[in-house]
Amino acid sequence: MVHHGEHTVEELADLLGWSESSLYRASNPHDDAANFPSRKLIPAMRFQQDFGPLQHIASRCGFAIYRLPRRIGRMEATELADIQKAQVDAIHAIHQFIAGELSQAEAIEKIDTAIGGLARGRLAVNHGIKQEELGL
Repeated sequence: MVHHGEHTVEELADLLGWSESSLYRASNPHDDAANFPSRKLIPAMRFQQDFGPLQHIASRCGFAIYRLPRRIGRMEATELADIQKAQVDAIHAIHQFIAGELSQAEAIEKIDTAIGGLARGRLAVNHGIKQEELGL
């Protein structure tokens, strides 16, 4: 995240109010004495638009995370079809993995993409969007 985001290491250090050397040390995975402070992790992920560390933490704890859309408005029939397709894509990826057509990494990527597509439907339900608000 520190080295591959939207900002250079120098820019990220400045945005976080850190020296460049402190950021390098805190983000060094080979330095057991250095730790990236949690209070700076969320701002750093937002600045870089890289939420890989959050996904890694969730995965190590047995969870998976998916980005929810920021807004939900009227849903068109095509969007509902996209949600249904995402579900089918996830099941298809599992089938392809079992059949040996996809590697584990490829299957996980396809399943994660499909579940991310289902997040829009979850958010719609969370917001209580009713049938009359759907463009059917």
